[in-house]
Amino acid sequence: MIDLEQIQILSQLIENTEVLSKKLEKAYSSKNSEKFEQAKREIIENQKKIEGLIK
Repeated sequence: MIDLEQIQILSQLIENTEVLSKKLEKAYSSKNSEKFEQAKREIIENQKKIEGLIK
């Protein structure tokens, strides 16, 4: 069972992932490969953290 603290962490990770997805889209549109890769890495890190919390 997920407790309140874990729900708050999940919420923060999801919000952060939404921000990062917008950065990813902007980097893609402007053809900035460095910013694209950085946002992609951070999204993957968030996904792994979320996975760890819900398992």
